[in-house]
Amino acid sequence: LVEYIRDSLHPRLRDFGLELAAELGRQLNVEFRAQLRSGRWWKHPWATWTSLILPDERQRSDNRRPRLSVFVAEEECMVGFMQNVWRPRWKRLVKRPEGLAKAIEKAASGRLKLQLALAHWEKNAENHWQRRTTLCRSATELLALAAQWGQDFVVVGKVYPFPKEVDLLTSPEFAETALTILKRAWPVYRYAFEQGE
Repeated sequence: LVEYIRDSLHPRLRDFGLELAAELGRQLNVEFRAQLRSGRWWKHPWATWTSLILPDERQRSDNRRPRLSVFVAEEECMVGFMQNVWRPRWKRLVKRPEGLAKAIEKAASGRLKLQLALAHWEKNAENHWQRRTTLCRSATELLALAAQWGQDFVVVGKVYPFPKEVDLLTSPEFAETALTILKRAWPVYRYAFEQGE
């Protein structure tokens, strides 16, 4: 099942999401569906993403829930576990932050180092809101910033610069890397999914 929401999706994301869901499901022996989203960012309709979601989640989009996602914006591409930090579901999850921090640190360690980041909004020199991605050194720092700022979402995965002349989404190497990242981030997603209920 593929959910299609709005029309302004990156042209590659529809097929890419299906491929990722099928292959990651095969590697983990878990069924996923692909959900396609776009343009909910204020004044940024070009931001689109595809998420891999367990079939026992709701049919329609629910952005309170954790996601394994590939997010594409003008300046960067983010891959990995993502979850909003300003929803009641997140507040329930971080009532026991030690378990979440442990799951994040375990996923981020190892041969492929995953990055920990917080995507958030801030005003620039012209007093206009712009999105920024702040990298963190530890799960403790990540959760502390999420609690302090209380906006947008945490990311456990990789953040790539997205120069216009390089189309990451059509690269076989990127597809393989994305699968590896999502597989590494899967335990964090599973923990957040179970504990946030």
